[in-house]
Amino acid sequence: MNQEQEYFKFWLGVKNKCDEIQKDYSNLSEINKIRVNNVCDSIFRANTISDVINILNNQM
Repeated sequence: MNQEQEYFKFWLGVKNKCDEIQKDYSNLSEINKIRVNNVCDSIFRANTISDVINILNNQM
């Protein structure tokens, strides 16, 4: 597999996962959507990948 194919495969996998997450999100109750949105806001404000991992681990 050449570099362009690997690049395309990576982003296709990301897109497919995003579609799956969007489908799951749409099935949540309103209160859980609010909770998810709050966590998303925290993730977008994170400064490092380690911060993101810590935020996600705290949700488990």
